[in-house]
Amino acid sequence: MPRWLRGIPILGVFLRYLNLYVGRGETKYLVKMAPLDLWLDRFVVPVAIIAGLTSVGGLYLHMTGDLDRLDSHGLVSSVFPSLLGFGIGVFALIFVLPDDLMGALDKRRAKSGLGSSMMISDMAYPLVYLALGIVVSAVLELLISSPVKDFLQLFVFLYGLTLVSDLIGVIAAAALAARFKKTKRHASSDRQKLLSRIRRK
Repeated sequence: MPRWLRGIPILGVFLRYLNLYVGRGETKYLVKMAPLDLWLDRFVVPVAIIAGLTSVGGLYLHMTGDLDRLDSHGLVSSVFPSLLGFGIGVFALIFVLPDDLMGALDKRRAKSGLGSSMMISDMAYPLVYLALGIVVSAVLELLISSPVKDFLQLFVFLYGLTLVSDLIGVIAAAALAARFKKTKRHASSDRQKLLSRIRRK
């Protein structure tokens, strides 16, 4: 990713973490552009799907006259701050996760597809998007007064919900990994106790 692009205030931060998210958390993609196939898989296809759903749903609501009553800006401005606060709180918990759990995630990345760096990027990008989405929705509300504004704000909202769903999936995966490690540790301890009893006999 070009340095001048990364240096743009606000947008540069968004693009940097978007590129890291697309690159599955590989730290080299903080400065290097992620491959095209990852862009297609992680960004272009999901955005196209959400855009399609937004177009179909928005067109239906426009034809029935319910698009104005939906108040997409109200949805963004009321829901996103709560989701952002929740996400930041969960993201902060990463720093208190045990090192052995983060190491276990990295060891099992080949099987699960989730490593510690990918977990961080999959949480950081949605948070940056939610913050930027609040600003974009407010700007659209001020500058545009046509059905196009409602379509765009509805897209911002739906794509944000998609990213939050991914974030919850990452949290669940980390919780399952912690549970698996704890269960494995207890099983190993029980096995050692059983072997000790057998040896005494």
